[in-house]
Amino acid sequence: MNLARLLLEYEVIAADQVPLLLKLGDERRALRCAVDSGDTDLVYFTIFHLYRKMALADKLDDFYFNLLSERQATDLFIKYCKAKVFC
Repeated sequence: MNLARLLLEYEVIAADQVPLLLKLGDERRALRCAVDSGDTDLVYFTIFHLYRKMALADKLDDFYFNLLSERQATDLFIKYCKAKVFC
């Protein structure tokens, strides 16, 4: 698995790298990569993947900890939640 992570360092397309990082369980790195890409759809994809995974495992504290580590991801999640509440 470490070899897979090392090989992912050479993947230049974030849309390919993020799902693989999530499959390997490297959530924090996946979120950082998604945010760094500037692709809001990819950030949302990562956020909701983490949310579903953490909610099923009753690890919502881990979800919020990961989310709060990335300011842009936090802002997008808040924006999404506000839109859902007021729609």
